[in-house]
Amino acid sequence: MASLVKEYVKKLFSDLHSAVIGIVIGAVVVALGGIWAFSKNLWFQFKLVMLLPTPLWIAGSLLLLFLLSFVYIHRRTFAPLSKPDPEYWERFHVLWDSALRMRCLNCGKPLKYSSSDTDPSVFFCCDPRCNSKHILKDTNGNKISEQNALDYMRSEMSLTPTGKPAKDIKGQTA
Repeated sequence: MASLVKEYVKKLFSDLHSAVIGIVIGAVVVALGGIWAFSKNLWFQFKLVMLLPTPLWIAGSLLLLFLLSFVYIHRRTFAPLSKPDPEYWERFHVLWDSALRMRCLNCGKPLKYSSSDTDPSVFFCCDPRCNSKHILKDTNGNKISEQNALDYMRSEMSLTPTGKPAKDIKGQTA
């Protein structure tokens, strides 16, 4: 009985090996035939284009090049801005992260101080596609500097006489 099972398994794997080799050889033959037929047709089309009047195929090539460059530039220019992280919160008309760094309201990227602007409350988004201007303002609408905003937020987080924070980092009562 054991020898019968061994013979059956040996025959099965032999047939399977033959089938796999047959499939691979068939696929190679079909692929080479397809490549030959396609390249023959492609070569025929190429000869037809080359025999056309010169300005026509040069104009067609330049038109194709223009369309490809237009699509490339359009995709690079109009890439969507990133969305702000949900862990940021808005305070003083900008977003803040957990390390108390300012972020853009539109895209969530870090804000930078403009060295050309003498107003310490004006910041710009570091993403050149966004480049939005942000002005730090308190609840009354008065301009404040970054340090004043940080001091105000830190004072809100200071401990009350009971030992618990008066407000959490997002400015909500605990």
